[in-house]
Amino acid sequence: MLIKLFVLLGITFSLFSAEADLSVTQNRYHCKNDGIAATFECAKFEGVSFRAIGNEPGWILNIMPDNKVAFITNHGKVKTYFKVEKQFSEKNATEFILRSKNNLLYLRIENRVCRDSMTDRSYESSVYLNFDGHELRGCGQSLF
Repeated sequence: MLIKLFVLLGITFSLFSAEADLSVTQNRYHCKNDGIAATFECAKFEGVSFRAIGNEPGWILNIMPDNKVAFITNHGKVKTYFKVEKQFSEKNATEFILRSKNNLLYLRIENRVCRDSMTDRSYESSVYLNFDGHELRGCGQSLF
């Protein structure tokens, strides 16, 4: 369903689902919402410095500059907050031991390109987690 929002003095703006067109005299601009990129930009505005995502089961890990880490599972319904207990750095990787009140999380971020198999997107880092004995893999990106 096309919704034409306005036409005024040679300017036309139309919106269709996740796409929009803007025409100014002879110039036409087409915009398409990129939902994944939008969530990374939103996280950046919320102060997240590094974001990792994984599939099957879906999860998100956000690292904030104050060494707080949010691990989000169950389609965003479960959020567990961790503090960095220990951090180790190697030439091409950083490892963290993270602890919450009831959980332990091991995190390894490798400086190796990662391709998300569900979206076919590339990210700068490969991410490995062990959350209470469950091994998870995903991809990550620095947001600053």
